Amino acid sequence: AVAPRLALGLRAAPSSAAATTVPPRWAGHGLRTLATSSSGSAADDNELRKLKLEFQDAFAEARLCIGDVEDSIGSVYFNDDVEEAREAIDTCVKAYGAAQDAMSQDDRDSFKRENDLKMTQLVKELDVLLEADH
Repeated sequence: AVAPRLALGLRAAPSSAAATTVPPRWAGHGLRTLATSSSGSAADDNELRKLKLEFQDAFAEARLCIGDVEDSIGSVYFNDDVEEAREAIDTCVKAYGAAQDAMSQDDRDSFKRENDLKMTQLVKELDVLLEADH
């Protein structure tokens, strides 16, 4: 079985610099265009490890915030929880991009295979909760 390669709608640009683009449906969630040099210069191992940990921490925080939104549906806290979840998702998406920016092409491809689906799910979970509230 082939894993979905474009789970976040990211694709390489045909130019000499590798780049990814974000379709309009993701733009509201803070996904941004990522660019790296064609040489695939990688950050040193410690910096890359730090960026991956920041991404994992941001992802965990975003998941907790989405749980808070789910728990607060119909309460006075709902709007505040939605705003916190959006901010947490935005932080997570930025950390995801920063980690990718620091990787060689091979590492980036592997990282995306491991994480694109869960990033898509993260954004969609909030969308589903917002639709359920209306």
